[in-house]
Amino acid sequence: MTDKLLPGLILGCFVLFSSCAEKADYDIDIVCETTNSGDYVIKWEIFPSIDGKVKIYRSNDPNNFSDKEVELELPIQEGVATMEKGDFARSYFKLVFGKNLCAITSNRVIKTENILNFREEGGFRNQNEQQIKWGKLYRSGLISNASKSDIALLKALHIKSVVDLRTDKEVKAAPSSFSMEQTYRLPLEGIEPLTLVRKVIGGQMKKGDALVFQEDLHVSLVKNNTDNFKRYFEILADSSNYPLIVCCTLGKVRTGVVMALTLAALDIDVEQIHQDYMQSIEYIDFKGIVKNADRFSPEVQEALTVLLAPQKEIIEYTRRYIEKEYGSLDEYFENELQLTTAKREKLKELLLYPPKN
Repeated sequence: MTDKLLPGLILGCFVLFSSCAEKADYDIDIVCETTNSGDYVIKWEIFPSIDGKVKIYRSNDPNNFSDKEVELELPIQEGVATMEKGDFARSYFKLVFGKNLCAITSNRVIKTENILNFREEGGFRNQNEQQIKWGKLYRSGLISNASKSDIALLKALHIKSVVDLRTDKEVKAAPSSFSMEQTYRLPLEGIEPLTLVRKVIGGQMKKGDALVFQEDLHVSLVKNNTDNFKRYFEILADSSNYPLIVCCTLGKVRTGVVMALTLAALDIDVEQIHQDYMQSIEYIDFKGIVKNADRFSPEVQEALTVLLAPQKEIIEYTRRYIEKEYGSLDEYFENELQLTTAKREKLKELLLYPPKN
């Protein structure tokens, strides 16, 4: 969708939705956003365009909508609908265009009090027009200091399992005050960028140094955590673990690498992987991490940005490293992680909607 986002909106989800009609002869572009007050704004375009009405249904379960309860009906050509926040902790919407052309959507970013960078991975579309199911896979930063309302939200989302990528030292420093049904500890070894802030401030690390550090960090995560990545995909292959959340401290580097591998295993294209990785920059207050950052010189501020904020060239550098070292991502999955074609197909069955007819 090419139009600008409405003023005062928080970006929630921008994806292409395939049809759930019997014959998928149309593509539906949908943007689902939330306002600062929590209302939802849904915008759509259909290719080729069609006339008629769109019916919008709401549910707190993306797999269960009541077709008897139409919340809003309006002409398809209007292209936008505003839905009140509602009573659900999180709302999903089914849009039915005409008689049987439909799509399910929600905002990908989930507002919380104390959980940083909390997002859902639903809606990304792979090369076979299959999309990641809504309500299955989440990612975030630290959840150990979740507020009471945050905990209530996690329960409302029915999240059963957490994959915690933090080191033993980090977990000891910030233990969770609550627990999921299943907690998996997969400590990814690597230097946490936050520990190098003092070096940047002290002038010992310049912008170029920070960029090289980020490249080395991401590559080291791939090189030194093969067993953890193997275990992670085994966890994903167990249907009893869903819904599931993957987290680290900021939900940026370690969670970013893990989610990039997850999306790649599901055949999501590079552009969408970059989009998911880069979204952390919108939902982490990097200036808040370093107090009074504005008082530092422009050179220090630039180095801090490279050190702490996600950089598209870094995740792309990581992908190129894997391809150079292992031949391709497919060979990396097959030979290094033992994630065979059969195992990937099983994973796709769990996490993707069926393809278009």
